[in-house]
Amino acid sequence: MRIYLKVKITSLAEEAKIIRRYKRRLRAKPRAPGESPPAAWWGLRHHHLSIVRPEARAALIAYGFLRGRRYRQIEAKCHEPPDWKRVGQIVEKFGGCRHDPTLAEWAKAE
Repeated sequence: MRIYLKVKITSLAEEAKIIRRYKRRLRAKPRAPGESPPAAWWGLRHHHLSIVRPEARAALIAYGFLRGRRYRQIEAKCHEPPDWKRVGQIVEKFGGCRHDPTLAEWAKAE
């Protein structure tokens, strides 16, 4: 099942690249001085920051958990805690069963 999680991670990375490419194209179009980028640019930015990035982070943390990595190996330094509920959902979906230790114990372990 982990191969499907790897495909998900890869597709999220590609989606982020595609969004950045289209944002760059929209940003490069000529505009009047002081005019903000078009609404599509803001929509792509919101999608990238609010949907794609947190999902990719949760998927990468779940993948590390399933592979037996320590949390600090995956995220050595972070300023905001991940969405543990989403990480747990991904682990259950792609892990095939509940894992021991639980995510909460795993995240606190050094």
